[in-house]
Amino acid sequence: MPGQTIVNFEGLSADAAKELADGMAKASRARIESIAKVFPDIGKLSLDDVNKAERLFGIGRLADGNCGNGCAG
Repeated sequence: MPGQTIVNFEGLSADAAKELADGMAKASRARIESIAKVFPDIGKLSLDDVNKAERLFGIGRLADGNCGNGCAG
């Protein structure tokens, strides 16, 4: 999947893994909300919709080292 980020939860407790995943989702939402001046209604999106938008915005990046959209090197 293009734009896919692989996160390893190995060695984390269930609570720690949940906190990490929740933090990643919140960080993604914060990035999207930072463009709220251009798109005023973006803050009304659910976290799932924010993550979908993040993937769409990220598709244009090529050869950033992520093998899902063009490995660098």
